[in-house]
Amino acid sequence: MQRKFLGICGILAPVIAFIAISLSIYMHPWFSWRENALSDLGALGVTYNTIFNMGLIVTALVSLIFASGLPKITKDKIGRAGNLFFVISIVFLLLIGIFPESTSPHKSVSVAFYTFATVSLVLIGIGLMRKRSERKYGLFTVLLLGTALFLCFGFSWPAIAVPEIIGAGAIGIWSIVFGLRILYGQ
Repeated sequence: MQRKFLGICGILAPVIAFIAISLSIYMHPWFSWRENALSDLGALGVTYNTIFNMGLIVTALVSLIFASGLPKITKDKIGRAGNLFFVISIVFLLLIGIFPESTSPHKSVSVAFYTFATVSLVLIGIGLMRKRSERKYGLFTVLLLGTALFLCFGFSWPAIAVPEIIGAGAIGIWSIVFGLRILYGQ
C-alpha cells in the first residue's frame, strides 16, 4: 500500500474515534464523566448507540490499515512483537464496537483492548530506544504511555470514562505522531 495512505490512516483513525465519541456525548445529555463509562454511549437499547459503536468499528478498520505501515519504522524483533500486539489491540477495539455494553463479551474485549495496546506501546518504545536514530521516538512512546498510566492510576476517578479517554487519547496522540512519520517518510 502506498506509504502516504498508511500515514493518513494513522492520523485519521483517532480523529474518527474522537468525532464519534464527541458526537455520542453530545447526543446523550445524560452522559456524565463522573458516573459513566464511554461504552455506556453504545450500550444496547441506547438511542443513537450506532454512532459510538460504528465509530469504533471504522476507527479499528482504519487503524488496521495504518498498522500495516508500522513495520517500516519498527524493524527489530521487540518492535515487531509490539506491532503484533498493536494489531491484536485493534481487533479488540473492533470487537468493542461489535459487542456493545450489555453483551457478555464486552467487558473482556474492552479490558483486552487497553491491555494489548499498553503492551504494544511498551514493546514498540523499547524496540525504538535500542536504535540510536530512533531513540527519541522510543522515549516519546514510553513517556506518553507512562504519563497516561500515571494519570489513569495515580488518581481516584469517580467513573471509568476519565481513564478510558486518557488511554484513548494517549493511543490517539501516538497514532497521529507515527502516522505523520510514515506520511513524511521520517
